Amino acid sequence: TTATAAVPAHAGGRWILTGFGQSCGVGCAGQGMVCEPTAMHRYNVEIDSQQEMRAMVKDLGAECTGYNDGFGANGDVPVVMIGSKMCFTSSPTRSVDSIKCSVTTPTDRKRLCFCSPSGNGPTTVAPTLAPVVPQPTPAPTSAPAPVPVGDGRWALAGFGQSCDEGCAQQGLSCKKENFHMRNAEVDSMGEMTAIVGGLGATCSQYNDQWGSAGDVPAVLVSKGMCFLSSGSRSTESLSCSAQVSSDKKRLCWCAGSSIATTPAPKTTLAPTPAPVPVATP
Repeated sequence: TTATAAVPAHAGGRWILTGFGQSCGVGCAGQGMVCEPTAMHRYNVEIDSQQEMRAMVKDLGAECTGYNDGFGANGDVPVVMIGSKMCFTSSPTRSVDSIKCSVTTPTDRKRLCFCSPSGNGPTTVAPTLAPVVPQPTPAPTSAPAPVPVGDGRWALAGFGQSCDEGCAQQGLSCKKENFHMRNAEVDSMGEMTAIVGGLGATCSQYNDQWGSAGDVPAVLVSKGMCFLSSGSRSTESLSCSAQVSSDKKRLCWCAGSSIATTPAPKTTLAPTPAPVPVATP
């Protein structure tokens, strides 16, 4: 079409299909790239018709036999319902603001995303990597951690262990006040997939029915079943001492001996202002 002919070169970017239930942010990160709404909007004309979406999805190994254009400005569109081969097409008149890189989908769908090179424009992913570099100096064990922030990090406890036990093996401790402050990082499928993947395990299916149970978030490792934490849970619902069955691993926020809400830990780091921005990923 003439619209497609006018599209600028991809400049190293490309279209991908994410994993089931993933956001574009997570899907692009798995390719070593980033999701940028402005770039995705720029190339929206390549997939805003049934014919164009069918061709693009086919190139990526899936198929469109049915179409739905009634949700063209939804944050998770374009998207493919793999089992029924139903493709939700993007609206040609949608705004940049309607494109959401962080939105996840139900686990029977895959988002169609335009991924850009990691250094191509502003992104929330690339800037967080730079401040992390000096962080291992106050806590040497944080260097290999996928999500080091302040003096704490996410960790998978051993099979059947509590978070108290798992954190102790990291030379840290579990405090439910700290845990609750980081809960927003593991209360969605996309976020849980990213955190667990960075710790060497896999989420291929999800259960959000036990979100306020004391031993959640947790992973049933053999089946790739991830139990999501509720976004509305209370601090008291978290238990550092609760153990899981021997086929599961708890996902725990492990920190130093102090509680993050008190100002005391920051006084020791006062001479070095660099860690301050790192505390807000």
